[in-house]
Amino acid sequence: MSHDTLVLGAGMVGVSVAYHLARRGHDVTLVDRRPPGRETSYGNAGIIQREAVVPYSFPRDLGTLARILPNRRIDVRYRWRGLGGAAEPLWRYWKNSAPAAYARLVPEYASLIALATQEHAPMIAAARAESLVSRRGWLEMYRSEALLVARLADAESLADRFGLAFEGLDRTALKAEEPSLGEAALGAIRWGDAWTVTDPGALVASYAKAFEAEGGSFHQAEIGGLRTQGTGWRVETTEGALEARQLVLALGRLVRGMAGRTRLSIPVVRQARLSPPL
Repeated sequence: MSHDTLVLGAGMVGVSVAYHLARRGHDVTLVDRRPPGRETSYGNAGIIQREAVVPYSFPRDLGTLARILPNRRIDVRYRWRGLGGAAEPLWRYWKNSAPAAYARLVPEYASLIALATQEHAPMIAAARAESLVSRRGWLEMYRSEALLVARLADAESLADRFGLAFEGLDRTALKAEEPSLGEAALGAIRWGDAWTVTDPGALVASYAKAFEAEGGSFHQAEIGGLRTQGTGWRVETTEGALEARQLVLALGRLVRGMAGRTRLSIPVVRQARLSPPL
């Protein structure tokens, strides 16, 4: 069956892309092995982070690297057997975290993040999903006075540069807001621009329904193969082959294995897992 556009992966990214393409009049088919929002997007943090305007850089100082190597931290975890296959993307990550390269990347990254809430807003309205979203921001809590002071200075700099709303809370203000917190909580930053989601999987599913209301279609099947065909693409699935002029890969870490069957080169960490620290 021939389509204008195939979107592989029905998580938050894939569903959002599919929705916007359908809104622009494209014939779009969304493909995933499970219903929309039932994979990684089902259990994420549920924050639409308008304030997250700078990417996490790869640690470059020896002290931080030495603390990471024993693999006992909660912010960075990895598997030794996966590091070999991740060498190339990790090298690119390291190289692009150098001060000069990172400084060039920040404004480009920020220009995308700055659109987060304004682009979600029409999808939330179309999906009638207002009950799933809170616009009260979120709290970034600290148990170290030194780290809190440093982060507040960083927040002020980011706010001035990118127009962010934030508020510093001392222990008393934080306790009044969150009475159940223990005495270890010394303070927090309230990021006012971010929105929080009570059920990320349900929000993705709601967006998918809005996508279908725009004329899009969802195809649930295992993806077995991907190759170029003429000027377009052919995707083999357990429910039959799909052909399209355009293709969007929104498969998260699985995209590397899929792209490897074509001439595409996508530097994605597949087995090693890095989670950014607060």
